[in-house]
Formats: sequence, structure tokens, C-alpha cells
Amino acid sequence: MIKPALRTLPLLFLASCAGSRSNETAPQPLAVTAPQDLATMIGAEGRAERSFGIFGSAVLSSGVADRLEPGQPYTLIVVRDRDLDGFLEGLGPMDPRAIDTILGFHVLPGRIGSDLLADDTSFETLSGQRLFVSNWGGEVELYARTGSARSSRARIVEADVPFDRGLLHFVDQPLVPATDDLRTTLETMGSFDYLLTAAELSGTDALLAATGAVTLLAPTDRAFEQALGAPFDPSDPEMVAALRAIVDDVIEHHMVPGRMYSRDFATGTLDAVGGGRVDVRFDRTGFAFGDARVVRSDIETRNGVIHVVDGIIRGE
Repeated sequence: MIKPALRTLPLLFLASCAGSRSNETAPQPLAVTAPQDLATMIGAEGRAERSFGIFGSAVLSSGVADRLEPGQPYTLIVVRDRDLDGFLEGLGPMDPRAIDTILGFHVLPGRIGSDLLADDTSFETLSGQRLFVSNWGGEVELYARTGSARSSRARIVEADVPFDRGLLHFVDQPLVPATDDLRTTLETMGSFDYLLTAAELSGTDALLAATGAVTLLAPTDRAFEQALGAPFDPSDPEMVAALRAIVDDVIEHHMVPGRMYSRDFATGTLDAVGGGRVDVRFDRTGFAFGDARVVRSDIETRNGVIHVVDGIIRGE
């Protein structure tokens, strides 16, 4: 359960850091102090309205920010303790990788002030997935997205709070990005049984559950049926041989290293997993990879992005 994991984090971060008062009556010049480190801020805010000890301590203990370069500034999206009520109970048991993905989604490399949170912008997070922004009349909402749908959203309630490595933005609830891997996402979506079988036959199925990110150009079952000329029958040796022939020829052309979104594509070629090349073209109807057209794009997963295509891709 995530709740015990968060609430049993070291109490060091929740210790009081109240300062002493001066007995002198003469006006004193205001001291200019450097922003505090995150652990000190968590302790200092422990009894205040802004208390974020649970979420902040979880981020520190997870070590997700350690993936940044030493000294690199970052922006942390944090949730006050009072805004976590009911959320932790609703999550239920979670894979540690899913928890890591959620926490990493709240860390943005670089100092991203509220002045940069314009409407319809997006930013890279340490989870690899992009954080999107909606800004109407100064009311800023951050959200995760899969395809064209907003899968999780939160409103900024306080922005631009400095700490020694960057800025904090407080939101009214945690953001939950995609936490399933490529394989599980395909299984949940349905209509990709051929692709999953093809990946297993080729030995590339390990990439669908790996930690490293992959962009998957996913043919539907119908696309495979058209290539085979008939529905697949796993008990038919000739049909299995035909599918294996397709797999051996093209399966790696459906995987591109790293995360690539529809906005990243341009007419030309892409380097595919295994060293092949994939032809990309763009026209008024959208993108195509070889003869396979994109019918649904930008489906986020924990370890990559899926673009659904209507045909089998033949690489160069």
C-alpha cells in the first residue's frame, strides 16, 4: 500500500524549525536569506497551512531528483498534506515502479516559473511523460494526457515558492500519469493480439516491459489479417510460419528508441530498433510510416509512447 510507505518516511523532515524572537525594541534591518533546501522547508512547514511533509518526504526518499545533474535546478509540483485526504486510500496496492512514475511526474527539469505556464504548453518530467498546461484567465491547471484525453488533472493553488534548487508549485491533488507498461497497455486496449504474439515470436517482447523508453508503432489485428490474407489460426503451422515470416522481416521497424510524440515527427526517416530505417511522410490527412497510416497517436505508457497504425511497416 502506498499510504504506509509514505507515512513511515523519516520523521526528520517533519521536525519543527521555529526560530527565536528578539527582545530588542529598536527596528532591525531585514535579513536577506538564501532559499532553504527542500528537507528544511518540509520541517519548517510541518505545522503550517502549507504543510507538505508527506508528499515532499516521499519525493526525497524516492531519490527521483537524483537523476538530475548535480546542481541542476528543477521545479517540483507538490501537494499539501490536507489535499491528500482520501487520495492515498483510493490508490490501493501499487507496483513500486508505478509509485516511482507518479513521483517522477511531479519533477520538471529546469526552473519553470508561473510566467512560463502558458495555455497549451507542455514540459518534460522525470517520468519521461509530458506534463500539460491549461491557463484560462490566470487559473492554471496541470494535467497528464494520453492521446487527446486528459487522464489526470490538478489546479495550482500557489506558485513560485523558491527553494535552493528551484521552485515549488502547490496543486490541489496529485497527478497520476500512465503507470502501465507498453505490453499491459496493449492488452488493456485490445485489438493487438497479433502484435503481442509477433513480439513474443521475435523476442522483442522484452522491450515492451523494459525500463528504457520505446516509441511503438502498433499495427492493429486487422492490419495483420490483411497482411496474412486470413484470420490467424495458431493451430495452423502454415499460418504460424506466415506470421513468423512477417515478424522476422518487419517487427523491429515498429519500434523507435526513446519517446517520440506526433509533434516530433517530420517527413524523412527514423532510426528503428535493430538498426533499420523507417520512412515517414506527412500530408493533409496526417502522418504515415511507409504505407501504414497513423489512426491514433500519443498514447502514453510508463515506458514509452504508442501510435496505432493501420498497416504493416516495411522498413528501408
